[in-house]
Amino acid sequence: MNREIFALAAILILFFLVSACDSKNGATAASEKNTQTVEKENMAFEVSPENLTVYELVTTIYDDEQLLKLSEFKGNINELNDNYKIECLRYIEKGAIYRATYVGEGKILTFWFNSDGECQIIKAPQLSPPKARFEELTIGQPFDVVYQLDSTAEYDFMNTGRTDAPKVSSHYTSDGWLVHISYDDHLRITGITSEPI
Repeated sequence: MNREIFALAAILILFFLVSACDSKNGATAASEKNTQTVEKENMAFEVSPENLTVYELVTTIYDDEQLLKLSEFKGNINELNDNYKIECLRYIEKGAIYRATYVGEGKILTFWFNSDGECQIIKAPQLSPPKARFEELTIGQPFDVVYQLDSTAEYDFMNTGRTDAPKVSSHYTSDGWLVHISYDDHLRITGITSEPI
């Protein structure tokens, strides 16, 4: 009889330990689930996979008139998505910024949002040569070589009037890449990075 009581007590203790562990794991899972839900309530869509370019993600191509109308949109990221489905959304960690990209016929339009989903800027950059052309550039080459390759890129540091502005040009390539080129004070290439638009 004592053995049976001991065995029953041991089984009950194990049952309570397993239940306690499961409820702890369940609480953690529920907590993680709530965090994901809250994030989705703030943004009604997912950030796009990092390994795909904008051209691999979007299914809607806007004509010039539609893109112009889209460029005049006023509202937050959720309102934009409600009116024009966001098919390509990137999260840029530096600055906690979101970039939504729309594709036109030989053009793109980008919306930049802060972490609260408020639109900060809308850009309609000119498309640059394909990424492979930028891969031919090397560290130490002068700015002139880059400018000859792509005169329509974003050379914001050239227009600020400030000498302390980061010397970086941004090139939105025709095959779906955003190439950043950094320069030193003598305007020689110090780095080249790329990411999918």
